Amino acid sequence: MNRASGSGVSIFLIAVGAILYFAVSTSVTGVSLSTIGVILMIVGAVGLVVSFVAFSTSRGRDAHTTVVQGSPPSPVEHDRCPGHRPLITSTNGTTSVPKSLAIVAGDD
Repeated sequence: MNRASGSGVSIFLIAVGAILYFAVSTSVTGVSLSTIGVILMIVGAVGLVVSFVAFSTSRGRDAHTTVVQGSPPSPVEHDRCPGHRPLITSTNGTTSVPKSLAIVAGDD
């Protein structure tokens, strides 16, 4: 259960418990609605605290930073298929396209 649903259920339990404790004056034989209201408010408060604690401890595990030192690899080093030529090859700051893919102005 994620934090939003956990805290939502907890707030719902607190609200229902408060309604039973403060707003309902009907008596049911063998059941104290005000006691049930107090129990629901306590369970909701405990659930809210648990969801906040669980969220704060899991938040640190999700975020991480990767630091890579050195210069980035050249595009040719990323070639995973033997015999495959990259479409754009960068060598010493120049860019070229294979002649089979080049579009020359006037070639209609």
